[in-house]
Amino acid sequence: MFSEFPVSKVSERLVRAVMCLNSDEAPEGYFLTPAIRRSGIVVAVKNNVSIKTVENEFIPPQASFKGPYNIPYFFSYLGTSVTTFATDLHPIGLHEITKKSGAFFKNKYIDLKEVWPQEEITDLVKALSQEELTLRERARIFDQFVISKMSAEISEKSVIVETVDRLVKARAYKVSIDEIADELITSRKTLERVFKEVLGLSPKQYFSVCIFEDMIRAHVIQKENSMSDFLESPFYDFSHINKWFKKFTNTSPTNFASHDMNVMANILSTKI
Repeated sequence: MFSEFPVSKVSERLVRAVMCLNSDEAPEGYFLTPAIRRSGIVVAVKNNVSIKTVENEFIPPQASFKGPYNIPYFFSYLGTSVTTFATDLHPIGLHEITKKSGAFFKNKYIDLKEVWPQEEITDLVKALSQEELTLRERARIFDQFVISKMSAEISEKSVIVETVDRLVKARAYKVSIDEIADELITSRKTLERVFKEVLGLSPKQYFSVCIFEDMIRAHVIQKENSMSDFLESPFYDFSHINKWFKKFTNTSPTNFASHDMNVMANILSTKI
């Protein structure tokens, strides 16, 4: 259904991976977007895809950005010959690559032509659409394009967000924002302001979504059955976790964990 390719050493600080979706190997209907978590670049080179979110269904621009969003999140094929490329960005990637804050992209698609010159986007789609290229070669072209848009200068705000993100995740979310602020010799208010400006989300909002996505990944993809690590997080308590699962999945975490990926997509789509 999709292939994931590592990015180059130059871009790995901002980009997790490049994904290539191919409907020739995909079942009909909806399926969860591959690996894209909180932000990314999406380019459909053979056909359009419709997007289903909790709120609606629509066709995004052929080449577009997506900022921090509400989950669950789906692709749906409109034709039988769709190839879509996507970069899965680290939290600061969108801010660094576009010079725009996450608030500009929050919960909506932005046509790439609104951020970068139209001729560059036209050339990118044309390069990715060459029939003789393998998916790996196309992924390399996409990665090189991202590198060409990267700035040599790293913003101070992005560094702060990157540092907080790394510290919190390294401790399995078992640390509060206040504790991180004290460690960085700053204030919670400063961290909240920086997160809002860079990501468009507060630290708690961002890490709450991270935890929920990591729980789904652990239970459904990695087939782990324990939630004990997440229950000790300062960003959640057990009742909050159950509330999230009932809102997005119509079932409990325990029942949800027993489903395979196809069943999971069907369960999530009933809430849309």
